[in-house]
Amino acid sequence: AGVERDQVRTALVDALPHTDCVLVSTEIPLAAVVVAVETATAVGVPCVLNPAPVLPGLAGLLVPRPGLRGPLLTPNVGELAALTGPGPTGVRAVGVAARTEAPVVVTLGGDGALVVEPGGMVEHLPPRPTTVCDTTGAGDTFNGVFAAQLAAGAGLLDAARAANVAAALSVAQVGARGGMPSAEL
Repeated sequence: AGVERDQVRTALVDALPHTDCVLVSTEIPLAAVVVAVETATAVGVPCVLNPAPVLPGLAGLLVPRPGLRGPLLTPNVGELAALTGPGPTGVRAVGVAARTEAPVVVTLGGDGALVVEPGGMVEHLPPRPTTVCDTTGAGDTFNGVFAAQLAAGAGLLDAARAANVAAALSVAQVGARGGMPSAEL
């Protein structure tokens, strides 16, 4: 079954008048992802697209669409490579931001994050020093905090900084697995 296009459209039409940011994960069918992104961006609500996992056809959302900005993309390095092909991370992120006319924030794991504006501004956010215990859920933590900060009115860099810190804090303890050491799963 899964989430269907019409379910997403209905939910968003009801919610968008009261929404400051939409966060879309690709753990739902591509058709539902497309409806969510297009519905939010059509009315000017910021849309954060976490491309994890990279779905076949997802790159179609990253092409110019007359009159519409693309979603604010938040891939990790591997997801960016799957969407754009080989090449330096910064160059590929700048290319996506230019095509979609929306920022790209690339999470770099232990190396922090890269924030790229459509005009070509690139800012490296250094990692917060931490002891890594469990990386499960770090990307979800980053994206949740990032979208919440944007919804609360934070600027792009401030939202990315807060998300970067939250992700670093999330890996410092066993968490997404319900507190159980991975060997017990």
